[in-house]
Amino acid sequence: MFKTLFLFLTLFLPLSCVSWNPEDQKKAPEMNSSTSLEERVRIAIDFGGESIDSSRKIMEAKADTALVEALLLEIIPKEIEKWTEPQLIHAVQLYELTRPLDTSKLFALLTKFDDSIKLKLGWRLAGVGTSSNMAASIDAVLTHDMNNVEKHLIPEMAKSIGIHRIKNLYTVLRVGLFKKGDVAFAQAMIKIKPLDAANDFMSYLQQASSQELRQRTLVSVNSYTCSVILSHLEMTPISASNARVLKLFEFAVSRNIVLAKGAREVIESWAPTLGEALSEELARADVYVQIAFIEGTRREPSPNIKGILERLKNTTTHAAVLDELANLRL
Repeated sequence: MFKTLFLFLTLFLPLSCVSWNPEDQKKAPEMNSSTSLEERVRIAIDFGGESIDSSRKIMEAKADTALVEALLLEIIPKEIEKWTEPQLIHAVQLYELTRPLDTSKLFALLTKFDDSIKLKLGWRLAGVGTSSNMAASIDAVLTHDMNNVEKHLIPEMAKSIGIHRIKNLYTVLRVGLFKKGDVAFAQAMIKIKPLDAANDFMSYLQQASSQELRQRTLVSVNSYTCSVILSHLEMTPISASNARVLKLFEFAVSRNIVLAKGAREVIESWAPTLGEALSEELARADVYVQIAFIEGTRREPSPNIKGILERLKNTTTHAAVLDELANLRL
C-alpha cells in the first residue's frame, strides 16, 4: 500500500512540489546558470522536487534542452540498474521536460524489465512520444513479449495504444480488459475499434452474475469501467444477433444506481431498432428482473420502453409479470 502511494505521489505530483524521496532530507546543492549541464542533471536526478524545477528553468533560459535530452539518453541506459527508484523517476521526469519527439529508444529500454516502476515509466513515455517510430516500437515490444504480455497489462500501456491508435493491438487491449478490468483498456478499445468494442463489452458485462448485481458492491467487474462501457453502448447498438442483451436488464435493475440508470438508457436507445429482440430477452429473464424493470418504468415512463413492455405481454410466461403489466399504464 505504501509503495503504491509513494509511486502515485512521486509520479504525479507537480514537479515544483517537494519530493518525497528520503534523500531530499539532505540539502540539495544550489544551481545557477554557471552550473555545468551535467551537474545540473545529476543534482536533479539525485534530489528531485525543486531541483528538477530549477534545472528546467535554467535549461529553458539557456536553450540547451536538446543537450539535456541527449545527456539523459546517454546516462539513463548506463545507470538504470544502479539508481534507486526515486533517482530513475527523477531522471525520466527531467527527460519528459525536454519534450522529446522520439521516446522510442528509452521506452524500449524500460519495458525490457519486469520491474513495475520501470514498466510504468516506459509506457508513460510511449504516450508522450509523437514520432512515427513510437507506434512501430510499441508493436515490436508487445510482439516480442507475446508469451509474457501480462506484465505489460497496465493502464499506461492501454493509454499508449489508444493514443497511437494501433488497431492490430486491439486483442491485447481486450485481454487486458478481461484480466484487469481497468477503465483505460475499455477507453482505448473504444478509440481504435468502437464497433468491435461494443460487442466485446457485452461479453465483459456477462462476468457479473445476476446474484452479484443484487448487491451494492461488484467484484467480478469494475463498476467505473462498466459505467464507461454503458455510455458507449448507448451510442453504439450491437448486432441484433447478439444474444447476450439479457444482462442489460439485470444491470438495469441492479442496486448500483449509476449502473442501473446507464443500462436503462442503453435499452431506451436500442429500443427503436432492437425492440423485438429486447422484449424476447426480457421475457427470458428471472421473474424478479421482469417485475423490477416494470416498476422502474412506472417511476420513469419512457416512450421507447413502452414498445418493449407491450411485446412482453405476448412473450412472458409468468402470471405475476402479466399482473404487473395489467396495472401499468402504458
